Formats: sequence, C-alpha cells, structure tokens
Amino acid sequence: MGTSEWAGPEADRIAFLLNRDGYQATRAWVERTRDLYWHAIQPGEPRAESDYRHLFEASIRDFDRWLAEHPPADEPRPR
Repeated sequence: MGTSEWAGPEADRIAFLLNRDGYQATRAWVERTRDLYWHAIQPGEPRAESDYRHLFEASIRDFDRWLAEHPPADEPRPR
C-alpha cells in the first residue's frame, strides 16, 4: 500500500502518513487536502493567481493519481 512507482511532490508525505496513521486515515487526509488545494486555486481566491499556483496544481495531480490507484478499503483495487 505504498506510493506505487511515482514520486511526485506529495509521495513522501503520503508514505509517511501511511506508515504513521494507516491506510484509512491517509486516504481521508489525501481527499481532504486535495479538496482544500483545489478550492484554494479557484478564481477569486488569493492563491489563484499566485506564484504558488503551479505547486498546488502538481500536488492536486499527485493526490488524484494516488486516489485512483488506492480505492477505499472496502472497494476492489483496479487492475
């Protein structure tokens, strides 16, 4: 249940959380943090036009990729 073979900007944090908190808590954190970052870069938000926008976008892509590869524990993993 690691971070697969990708090593995006969030891979180390996700791996740390998996080891410390387990799968369910990590998945909940990824979902929550992805939503926070997505809302932060919407039009009208201060970070929408900031120099950090690309970092938020890269993290969102990592979160989306990880969520796609790691379904909720009660769902089968895609092959």
